[in-house]
Amino acid sequence: MQDQHDIIFAFMPGHGSSEAESVLLVKSIRRFGGRWRNNPIWVMIPNMIEALSATTRESLETLKARLLPFEVKAETLAFLFGGKVVASAAAESLAEDQADILVWMDPDTVLLNEPAEFILKEGKQLGCCPVMLKNISSLS
Repeated sequence: MQDQHDIIFAFMPGHGSSEAESVLLVKSIRRFGGRWRNNPIWVMIPNMIEALSATTRESLETLKARLLPFEVKAETLAFLFGGKVVASAAAESLAEDQADILVWMDPDTVLLNEPAEFILKEGKQLGCCPVMLKNISSLS
């Protein structure tokens, strides 16, 4: 890989109002992503459902986000966060030989500055920032 640390951004959109959030996330990456603003953005779509409206699909494709279907069981999607676990694993498998770093985000996130903190220190394999999960995750 190149010294610039190739990054792929990925997320799984939710249903309903989060479609607009998904488009906003992609727009924020394209505008504020700094040296990575033109990097790949993967939108992981469950294989058995029509997860996005035609308007949202068109908006994401116009922003050069790639819609990638992945295999998941219906009962897994019914479990809270189940789809995201399978989607992130599918994205990780796809990204293995394509980038140094896979950035998994929720669609209700936006970038406001270049995300230089995404570059991990030597010897680190995982970075995490639980920004709104104080009741169910680490405070640090």
